[in-house]
Amino acid sequence: MARSCPVSLALTVLMLSTVSWATADADSATSIADHTLPNGMRVTLVTDPLTDLAAFHLAIETTVPHEPPELAALPELIQQLLLDRLRTRIVDGNQIADLSDALAAGASVALSAGDRYVEAEASLPASLLPAVLTTISELFFASQQFTDEELATARQKLVSSYEASLTSTAFQTLSLLERALGTNSVPGYDVATILSVVGQATLDDVQSARQRLYVPSRACLTVIGPEPHEQLLEMVNQAVGNYPAGDLPTSAATIRLPGESSVRVGNGSDIPWASMMIGVPLPPYASSEFVVGQVAYMLLAGPEGRLTED
Repeated sequence: MARSCPVSLALTVLMLSTVSWATADADSATSIADHTLPNGMRVTLVTDPLTDLAAFHLAIETTVPHEPPELAALPELIQQLLLDRLRTRIVDGNQIADLSDALAAGASVALSAGDRYVEAEASLPASLLPAVLTTISELFFASQQFTDEELATARQKLVSSYEASLTSTAFQTLSLLERALGTNSVPGYDVATILSVVGQATLDDVQSARQRLYVPSRACLTVIGPEPHEQLLEMVNQAVGNYPAGDLPTSAATIRLPGESSVRVGNGSDIPWASMMIGVPLPPYASSEFVVGQVAYMLLAGPEGRLTED
């Protein structure tokens, strides 16, 4: 799964989830509803009228049966391309005024990629939810062409980040923890594979993978906000309802609330960095500022970790 989302988002989602369930037990004011859009996207709507904050979590399953496993590295490169393009559009000419305003108002937006999913997560004032959800949906699903220059820049950033992570204290500590916990992973193997695939990927490879994988039918979206379900569903339909489903089979992934994937690190390609951020970057594993204990906690206490409750 994907790397850790911003701490602020994790805390916000945890807070919203806690308040939601407590309120539901008390007076049923908070409610959850599941929907499937005509284009196949699975949507979970959480109405919490006691808050003026909102959050959303968009996850697209990128693993496809019977395809070479090394192709799983391409979404890493695609996410870096999308992130670079989004940053450029924010900085150059303020082309995304709504998103710039949201970031200035304290919103947190993150893009990340893992061995099964690519994700976008956001925490923001509820009034800004429609604009930011529309912007992120356009980034993920709208048809767009990348350039050779963009590909070269994204490739270099990705390779540099992975190479730096391999020598970091956090990576070595995580490897030791994995061995001690019996995860049977081979430290560095997936990273080496990713570096090889990323280094050889062409623009056609990237474009083809994005067009096939980044489709609503393979996506799950969770939205939390104070509005009633009908209004939240209308926002979602306006943001993603017009994008076609795509040719791949619908993903069988289970819809999860954002808090269930907000603090975890898995094996393989999830190791090298915690998050790719817009606005406030998290320190990469190669940085001395990244707390090794946080890695241990995410490994042990995350939903796929070894500290679980029956």
